[in-house]
Amino acid sequence: KKRERPRLVVFGGKNTGDDSEFLEQYNSLERYNPSTNAWEEEAVAPMPTARSGVRWSMLHGKLYAVGGAAFSSVAFSATLVERYDLATKVWDAVAPMATARNSHAVAV
Repeated sequence: KKRERPRLVVFGGKNTGDDSEFLEQYNSLERYNPSTNAWEEEAVAPMPTARSGVRWSMLHGKLYAVGGAAFSSVAFSATLVERYDLATKVWDAVAPMATARNSHAVAV
């Protein structure tokens, strides 16, 4: 099924202050609609786990968020893999990677 209006999807990331210290990590998932020149945050669901350095790929019509760096009291690379269904707007966890990674490459 061909989508009528293609959109750009952005998710995860972090905000740093002027002194480059970590301030906030995001779990938001936002879509850019070029036909309206607007970002849509309400139309999609946030990632279950906030992290930066996460990489993604599309597989069988689903968006996979793979690895990344998650923060609690310290930063750590993640083995997390979460899958987002654009049709149902639902995230679910899939099998974690064997080795934690962030700022890596993912391809299909």
